[in-house]
Amino acid sequence: MENHETYLADWFEDRMTDEALQQLISKEEFLEYSRIKRAIKGYDLKTPELESHFQLIKDKMVLQKETTKPVIALWKYITVAASVFLCIGVFAYFSTSHSVITDYGQNRIIRLADHSRVHLDPKSALSYSNFFKYSRDLTLSGEAYFEAAKGSRFTVHTGQGTVTVLGTKFNVIASDDYFEVHCDEGRVRVDAGTSSFILTPGKSVRVNGGKVSQWEGERSYLKVSERSFYRTPASVVFEKIENQYGIHIDFPDKMRQASFTGAISNTDFNKAMQSICLPLHLKYTLQSPGKITVTNE
Repeated sequence: MENHETYLADWFEDRMTDEALQQLISKEEFLEYSRIKRAIKGYDLKTPELESHFQLIKDKMVLQKETTKPVIALWKYITVAASVFLCIGVFAYFSTSHSVITDYGQNRIIRLADHSRVHLDPKSALSYSNFFKYSRDLTLSGEAYFEAAKGSRFTVHTGQGTVTVLGTKFNVIASDDYFEVHCDEGRVRVDAGTSSFILTPGKSVRVNGGKVSQWEGERSYLKVSERSFYRTPASVVFEKIENQYGIHIDFPDKMRQASFTGAISNTDFNKAMQSICLPLHLKYTLQSPGKITVTNE
């Protein structure tokens, strides 16, 4: 005699044939169980919780031994399956992130769910939860200017440190070996390694090669025509020019840490190159389309 406590679990795991199960339950019940089985096998959940959720369904569907009626009421299985699928769907949605990636010369304005805005610079990437109102974490690679909505709080994660928003406008530059934050309005908290800073309007902090420095001064980040820098390594400035104009710049290694203060054009490549090369006594030449070589004068 078939064991009523396990045959549904056996059928879900393909250890029992459809024909054998049909001998034990009605046609209507078999059709409903088949729909549930097809949905389970067709659902592609990309999280490690899938196995445990499926086991929950199987456990709930194992029949309790009854002497008068061997099959539990159909609605119980349908309710369990529907509840589990709802939980899986909600979990999958909440855990999925949305990413925005910009190309050379491309800027994007991203409006977050709390009405904050992010101005993403060329060759940068930003990711955040689909349910940002409740999961207030963003990950940034590259550069972005943030305009936090009044009363909004969120955290920007980078490879070099984190920035916690306290209702403000601020700019973040995050690359493999360089991290810079400037506060335009309100306050931000910056955590870099073992150091923490609270920035107020006009104040900045940077981490360059493991060294931390702070300064104060106005900056222009949202100007369409130009971009300002203050004692910024030449390597960072050249990278910004590369990203803005979609070209590759070769320059002497010893110039990487040369300090540049000034503004570069976002609309005129030659003007941008002259702005950094002249004060640093450099010259540049076009080697091939899309490739520039910088040398000492």
